[in-house]
Amino acid sequence: MSNDYDWRTNLFVYGTLKKNGRLHSVLGNSSEFVGTYVTADDKYDLFSYAKSFPILVAREKGFRIRGEVWSVTPETMDRVNAIESGSSYYPFQIDVMNEVTKEYEVGSVLVFMFPGNNHRLMPVKDIEAVDNIKEWSI
Repeated sequence: MSNDYDWRTNLFVYGTLKKNGRLHSVLGNSSEFVGTYVTADDKYDLFSYAKSFPILVAREKGFRIRGEVWSVTPETMDRVNAIESGSSYYPFQIDVMNEVTKEYEVGSVLVFMFPGNNHRLMPVKDIEAVDNIKEWSI
């Protein structure tokens, strides 16, 4: 049976999966760059783990996060899920918006976050916020 639909997921990436990130190749050639966006809510925090990768957590009073949105195929999503879930990250649905226009151009996206506050048990470093927005530098 052939698949007549091109089911894709809008994935928000904020670290090693971004352009020029060391795991960007996981997104493969079929992924399409949608653009750079920020989280609509300031209910997140971002930490750097040994300058190797970021850890995104939910937080009641936090920051907005800048990242990239990619349109990915189910096969790509399977690869991303295997890597992220294997690192104890869980998928969540969040809203992102264009930082300049404040428009919700892509609506809800999928993002992988670290659950709870266990990140505090690891050697993490805080990332400085600029205008209440955090971004992990590659």
